[in-house]
Amino acid sequence: MKPTEQAGSPDGILDALDSLLTADGMFCVDWDQRIVQWSESAERVIGLKANDVVGRSCYEVIGGIRLFAYPYCQPDCPVLANARRRRTTRDFDVRIESGDEQRWLNVSIVLTEGSERKPPLVMHLVRDVTERRSVDSLSAAAIRDEKTPNGRVPKEAGAVSPLSRREEQVIRLLAHGYSTPSVAEALGLSPVTVRNHITRAMSKLGVHSRLDAVIRAARYGIV
Repeated sequence: MKPTEQAGSPDGILDALDSLLTADGMFCVDWDQRIVQWSESAERVIGLKANDVVGRSCYEVIGGIRLFAYPYCQPDCPVLANARRRRTTRDFDVRIESGDEQRWLNVSIVLTEGSERKPPLVMHLVRDVTERRSVDSLSAAAIRDEKTPNGRVPKEAGAVSPLSRREEQVIRLLAHGYSTPSVAEALGLSPVTVRNHITRAMSKLGVHSRLDAVIRAARYGIV
């Protein structure tokens, strides 16, 4: 992590953050929304170097957009407004521009301990959820297309799920955008075992892709 000096930051906080390890990207901003800390993991997840972002406004660097093109990253954003009231902010997804492509980040907020003289820092933990958002959108659209006028997903006549209980669990998690490693972690299995379950489920459902497996499973009422 690469900190920058900040007269108003709590004593030792930046040094303490420098020792933390996390798979998530991590960066901190002060109450002027200046980036004062940018981890190596943030470089990896977001794709920007600390030397290029420290000291700049977070909303200028991230430029996150929420659903319906709402600019979430902006001066005096909801996160900062909550932080000034010592209120927490629930995790949220934002869309960012990354080179020539768009990506989705899920962001969690942590406030460091502060005082009247030295306000807290606002820590952002970010992870790339582009794959989840893509699967969510495709699955939702596909299942929506399968629905009858009353809003229900029709089951095929006499349909009985051909999948085992574990295979059903795996397909449900895929329908919610879980990746193979995430499914493995959620079910306490190895990634190899999860891939085997997916392969067998696709074979039983007579499909050749994970998305088609989710769509077909919807017809059986599994998802």
